[in-house]
Amino acid sequence: MPTVNNSYFANVLAPLKSLWEAAKAWFSAHEIGLLYFVIGVMVSVAVSILLSWIIRSIVKKLVLKTETDVDDKMVDALHKPLFTLLLASGIIMSLQMLKLEAKSFALMSNIYSLIVALCITIALVRVLNVLRDFFMALAKKSENVYDDLLIGLIFPAVKTVVWIISVLFIAENIFKFNVTALLAGAGVAAMAVAFAAQNTIANIFGALSLITDRPFLIGDTIVVNGKRGSVREIGLRSTKVRSLDGTIWSIPNKEMSEATIENVSKRPNIKQVFDFGLVYSTTPEQMKQALEIVKNIFENCPLTNMELNPPLISFEALRDSSMNIQAVQWFQTGNYMEFIKAREEINFEIIKRFGEAGLEFAYPSQTLYLAADENHPVKVIQCQENK
Repeated sequence: MPTVNNSYFANVLAPLKSLWEAAKAWFSAHEIGLLYFVIGVMVSVAVSILLSWIIRSIVKKLVLKTETDVDDKMVDALHKPLFTLLLASGIIMSLQMLKLEAKSFALMSNIYSLIVALCITIALVRVLNVLRDFFMALAKKSENVYDDLLIGLIFPAVKTVVWIISVLFIAENIFKFNVTALLAGAGVAAMAVAFAAQNTIANIFGALSLITDRPFLIGDTIVVNGKRGSVREIGLRSTKVRSLDGTIWSIPNKEMSEATIENVSKRPNIKQVFDFGLVYSTTPEQMKQALEIVKNIFENCPLTNMELNPPLISFEALRDSSMNIQAVQWFQTGNYMEFIKAREEINFEIIKRFGEAGLEFAYPSQTLYLAADENHPVKVIQCQENK
């Protein structure tokens, strides 16, 4: 059985013994300072807990009496960062009682500065979240979707800036980094990222352009690059348009911002030209009767504005197969489906009233006259039905 070398354990325990002796000596030299430090920490904890209780029990009850809940959310957002900041401040003040070495106290001061910077940053971000929710709730009450999109762009950007400033402050003042060199490197990296994501960035700037110009709203019927449909969604990357047959087009905002957009819904009215013909056997009196019927139908349409845009009805032309009537109507609506329904009702009413008056619609036809000569007589063949 191997023997145990006592000198080996002595060599191992010697550094620990020296450390223990040094610790005892330090504690002996700082007994009063340690007492004050412990008392300071206890006071800091007590004050922080008291402040937390005041916020939760008194301030929270006071803000609950207000009509808005923004102040309630502000109190909740600032509660924890304020508690942490107060506790850390009390501890760093208590550390001064220990009369630490300059190097040790500088280390503790850096830790305290880090805590303060993080508390302020988190508090600002939480306040921004409360403000974002407040403005988003206001935007939801309006029909303008650009407000939602603008809020969705601004607040994330502001929060990003807050975090960047905080990180740069911590890097330069606490960790003593060369921020200038760091920013130069970040600039090169940002250029590389921007080049790789140039289409995405272009679409975001396209969204900003749409927010600024506001050429359409959700629900508007538009025509863009030959595509006609109703706007269903406006996002950061693309705008979704639903066609009349139900197809969804996802059009990049870059393309939307550069395209010529026709907003059908913004028209004060929808113009429609009606063309229909009567047979040539129609008498002049019947034609005048037809014009009066058409005039009466259009004037009694609910979407007709007789003062601004009265309908124009005329005996338009003598066509190959018909005597043509033309009616120009301005429907006072921007709703395409409402226009289609009104147009359909007018067509049904024309068919009904013309039928009651014995007016016959024309259709493409030809009349052939056969002329015979002595050398080529016309032969008429009569077919008999087989019995």
